[in-house]
Amino acid sequence: QYVVKPPRSEAAFDWHQDVLYFKDEQREHRMVSVWTPLCDVREENGTVLVDPYPDPTMPGVYTREPEPVVVEMSAGCALFMDGRLRHCSGANTSNVFRTAYMPQFSSGQVSDDNGLTALAVPVNSF
Repeated sequence: QYVVKPPRSEAAFDWHQDVLYFKDEQREHRMVSVWTPLCDVREENGTVLVDPYPDPTMPGVYTREPEPVVVEMSAGCALFMDGRLRHCSGANTSNVFRTAYMPQFSSGQVSDDNGLTALAVPVNSF
């Protein structure tokens, strides 16, 4: 995914876990996202916030308020996020675009009813 937040944008992503976007039977596969900002990111331009203490055995079940950690990073750094990590991002109140690249990886097949998920390309076994 290529993620863009325009300047002075109210666009924000609420707290979520990426694993919840997949079918129940696919959630057993380990998933990791590699969020890589293409510019320096700070709270004012809508960087990622993570909650390092969710219950990983119960995706989507939140028994308490998040304890957010603001992830400030330089362009080109990488944040590796397990699919069960609760995270969000705020609005971009700055005067510049906030851009990031985020490939996602899985230990098993995750697909929609047509056999593909987003821009996933099947790889034949060796």
